[in-house]
Amino acid sequence: MIKVMIALQERLYSEGLKSLIESMAGGMEVAGVANGGEQAHDLAERLRPQVILTDTKTISDAFPIGAPDGSRLIVIGSDGEDLADLILEGTVCGALHDSSGPLTLETAIKAVSMGVVWIEGAWPKRGKIVSALPEHDPGPAAA
Repeated sequence: MIKVMIALQERLYSEGLKSLIESMAGGMEVAGVANGGEQAHDLAERLRPQVILTDTKTISDAFPIGAPDGSRLIVIGSDGEDLADLILEGTVCGALHDSSGPLTLETAIKAVSMGVVWIEGAWPKRGKIVSALPEHDPGPAAA
């Protein structure tokens, strides 16, 4: 059973996610719901969920250096939010759009709980990702 914690600023959104996850038959349980940074940090330290669903505001308040040991963060954001730094620094293990559907959410939670980095769509600004990649020599075939 995958223990999931929800730590979002918006209570209504948190409750909706909780109901959605509880309705899935995918071996997941909501271990707790926190609203706000301090409450989220304390609850995560106590519950040690495998996956924490959060937003950029809560990350900066509760998890500025990453999740507690044994937990992995998935950030849920809206279009236009720049999540590249969080992904490249290793602060988060997954990124989802706030418009994602239930199947994407379930797949992301399962993947991240197994150690896979999950990035939905084209989140980061291209320049940051390209500059973070090692130089690539296409070799003689490309000439």
